[in-house]
Amino acid sequence: MPLSSFWGAPHYVCSLITEAVRLDKETVRLTFKGKQYTFRFHEKSIPCPDRTYLHGLLELFLGENRVLALNAAFNDEDKYNPDWSIFGIEAFVEGDWIGDFREMADKVESERVERERRKREDPQKLEKLKKDFGIQ
Repeated sequence: MPLSSFWGAPHYVCSLITEAVRLDKETVRLTFKGKQYTFRFHEKSIPCPDRTYLHGLLELFLGENRVLALNAAFNDEDKYNPDWSIFGIEAFVEGDWIGDFREMADKVESERVERERRKREDPQKLEKLKKDFGIQ
């Protein structure tokens, strides 16, 4: 499962992020408020007699310092909705990065709401619907 699957492969970047660069298969670097945040997701297969399990480690670095590390497991028991789940915290260092990510989360949500509003109110789609249903 590639890194993009873990993050849901968004088709946009939050407007607060001034740079987003995929460094390799496992690593993405974001620049936000003049700080460089690096996400690394490393996955490994664990063979067992009944099946092979996928486990991952999601790490967040502020500059060179690791500030967060989360253990994750891939759950494919629901074949219609396979997904990664966090099951443990390996590292957590308090700092200003927490406020940065809260601010970013708020902005991501407001931008999502605005995208949904624009999608619902798309004049071309509304005109097509009116035409399709014979509404003037």
